[in-house]
Amino acid sequence: MKFPLPLQLPEGHTPIITQHFGVSTEELEPAGPNGEPHYHYGTDIVLGTDHDTYGAALRLPFPVGRINQYLQPTQGMQNTPFVQLLYPAQDGTKYEIVLAHVSEIEPAKDFVYGDIVAKVGNLGLVYPQPNLKDPYQGAHLHLGLKVNGAWVDPEQYFDFTKWFTGAAPTQQDQLPATNWLITELLAIIKGITGTN
Repeated sequence: MKFPLPLQLPEGHTPIITQHFGVSTEELEPAGPNGEPHYHYGTDIVLGTDHDTYGAALRLPFPVGRINQYLQPTQGMQNTPFVQLLYPAQDGTKYEIVLAHVSEIEPAKDFVYGDIVAKVGNLGLVYPQPNLKDPYQGAHLHLGLKVNGAWVDPEQYFDFTKWFTGAAPTQQDQLPATNWLITELLAIIKGITGTN
């Protein structure tokens, strides 16, 4: 049995894989489990344009789950905000889903199937980087999965033809990108005027 994608997509949208799990030529990626110079520990997904993707709801694809690790979104580009949720299946298998580059994380609680746990963002090591012209640039979901503590290919465990349907992100959902833009503009103004 495969799980549905944790993404909420409006009617007419289809998820697009932009980077697969495994050996990578991207120099920013860490080393692989068998000494590979660069390895991508997940699958990257977009929903069309960066603007369509930013702020999309991320929902729990398991019957139940709880947050066991997270890094809150920051306005710095050095950290990659993520949420990791644990689902201990009845057969004893331990699933840990990692949703990275998120713009928001819901408060920790016991989640059930379909609950919103986070929203898609573009913070951290994303390409292309967001900028003043396009604060939504680089928005995507990095979907990682560990099974019994080992990183696995999400495409083997998630059905990429099934996802949650619902409304497109609203202006409110996309506010963190606007806040990033305001922060950047203030920094430029301070630099020009020499004020603190």
